Amino acid sequence: MNNVCTKVACDSGASKRDKLISLIAVAALVGIIVSIYSTLEHYELAPSDICTIGETFNCDVVNGSAYSKIFGIPVAILGVLAYLALFAGIMIYDRNKSEKLFQLLMMLGAGGLIFSLYLTSIEAFVLYTWCLLCLASQAAILVIAGSLYKLQKLEQL
Repeated sequence: MNNVCTKVACDSGASKRDKLISLIAVAALVGIIVSIYSTLEHYELAPSDICTIGETFNCDVVNGSAYSKIFGIPVAILGVLAYLALFAGIMIYDRNKSEKLFQLLMMLGAGGLIFSLYLTSIEAFVLYTWCLLCLASQAAILVIAGSLYKLQKLEQL
């Protein structure tokens, strides 16, 4: 028998872990980019043409609504900060494997997902308009939360 072992076959646990960490990092970077663009659009520093497709998909309506700010701070800025924290946190966790940091990441991921679902429900049931940037952010936080959950199961934290 051939005793040669491929990385995937011999190190599948580490490989799955590395893939999940990478997926979380990439999704956080996507969230950062989307949130920065949404912030620029909020302050009319970036064109909204890419995000406006008729009445159904109109980021201007969503980004200009009363729901786009919390205590005067644009939700998009909060998104930038949250995604930055998730990105930095997962990079630090990858190096030191702190269980407390992971618990914080889980809370941030779950909280972000819940808040994002709330905002998406506002789009669906109050504004009747969708923001493509917001939907991209929703996808990013969904990937992050799901991947954090899988990582927790994989590492038995």
